[in-house]
Amino acid sequence: MLEIGCGIGRITRVLAGRAAHLLALDVSDEMLARAREHNPGLDRVRWILGDGTSLHGIAGASVDACVSVVV
Repeated sequence: MLEIGCGIGRITRVLAGRAAHLLALDVSDEMLARAREHNPGLDRVRWILGDGTSLHGIAGASVDACVSVVV
């Protein structure tokens, strides 16, 4: 699963409990750092710094579902 605009990871926690593997993408390095800090132990999450214009770093056909909330 892919979450676009994960912010500090509020929804990420819920999604990580339901997905086998979660890619949590955000364009802010600061927000990703805060997300990691607020969500320790989410082993199935890979935090990704995006560029805001592409899905660079996410392999084609590697995602079954995508979620984006208030982005």
